[in-house]
Amino acid sequence: MGSKLYRQYYDGVLEQMNLVMDNELDRIEQGAAWIAQAVKADLRVHVYGTGGHNFMAACEIWTRAGSLCNYNLWMPPGTPCFMSNPSTENVPGLAARVFDYYRPRPGEPLILININGINATTIDSALEARRRGIRAIGVSSRRFAENVEPDCPQRHPSGRNLCDLVDLHIDAYTPVGDMILTIEKAGRKTASSSTFPLTLILHLLNARAIEMLVDEGIVPDFLMSGNTKAGAAWSRTMRDKWIDRIKHM
Repeated sequence: MGSKLYRQYYDGVLEQMNLVMDNELDRIEQGAAWIAQAVKADLRVHVYGTGGHNFMAACEIWTRAGSLCNYNLWMPPGTPCFMSNPSTENVPGLAARVFDYYRPRPGEPLILININGINATTIDSALEARRRGIRAIGVSSRRFAENVEPDCPQRHPSGRNLCDLVDLHIDAYTPVGDMILTIEKAGRKTASSSTFPLTLILHLLNARAIEMLVDEGIVPDFLMSGNTKAGAAWSRTMRDKWIDRIKHM
């Protein structure tokens, strides 16, 4: 137990989460209000982790215990890291077809999640949302995007960043490259960290939206744990109610 890495990693993750708590709560409040408005109007809230491990963050609030049933996960083939054969996150022009398939409607917010906020599908999705009049909430790290080399091959051809293209941006404060521990003898870093601030942001959005609705006397449909007797029965009820509206439920 003598390695300093344990504490260094914990402190590095905590720093990012503290920056979210210190600087992003007003924007989280706004995003939660948009989600609550959509629920009140009986609309869906679309969630798209646009490639690789960002998909995991999208799954944090989709069909999860405590999550609203309104979340419509976007999962075109090639998006998650476990389906990246081949990966589609760097394919220009894909986003329009993804929008055509999932069919977001005006008034239905779209949460776009990509920690680096630079690749083709991410930027195309933000631009497509703007073109179609879909309000977009971007969750990414500004300092990651702004410190990636301009000629990085993963960048969208326009060189633009998600944080500058969405209606509302919530910053996750992850450093460029995601990893926060240096192994001196290896000469490289390890220990990706973005899962933690992304998860924090998404659960705060979800919980605050529910609280807003309940404060107005509206108890929305949100899930219980399916691993309890009451939760299993409730999950079946919610699935039967929402399965025709949520693509992958």
